Amino acid sequence: SDWDWFSMLIYDVTNKSLPWLTEIEDFTDDIHVIELYGDYAFVGIDDDSNGLHIADISNLSEVDKITSLDVGEEVNAIARQGTILYVGTEDSNDSLHVIDISDVESPSEITSFDVGGEIQDIVIYENYLYAALNVTNAGLAAVNISNPSAPSLVYNLDIQGKGTGIDTDGSYVYISSNT
Repeated sequence: SDWDWFSMLIYDVTNKSLPWLTEIEDFTDDIHVIELYGDYAFVGIDDDSNGLHIADISNLSEVDKITSLDVGEEVNAIARQGTILYVGTEDSNDSLHVIDISDVESPSEITSFDVGGEIQDIVIYENYLYAALNVTNAGLAAVNISNPSAPSLVYNLDIQGKGTGIDTDGSYVYISSNT
């Protein structure tokens, strides 16, 4: 093959019955998550020092890695609201990082926050972020993010297992778990 295990593969799916590999971009470690915003890809990798990478994808034949950001642990989840990026990490004591991406080429961390455990997945609905936690007695966390500079934990809920994936429609939270 032309890629290693640390690659972001970009497929053109314009023709739904015949996807076409347009680009292979290699990273330094396992990729956990990709979040797109305009001409940029935010890539969370299994790197305990520079877990968040930003790539310019405006020219798919030549993807350009712009920068990386040290969030202290590997990045498992990324969600965006406007120019604020919420990054969930493996760190069990400081697992949610709030990043200002108004200048995408020079992102800055606004704050970090302990939600009660390692974050596996996150989803945002209006002023709330819901996190699937890799914690046996607190697999679901809800965080009020109405003020990105000062997120506040609303609750941790024991789901009788560890949270692995999450989504919401605003009225209900759907969470996968494993015991």
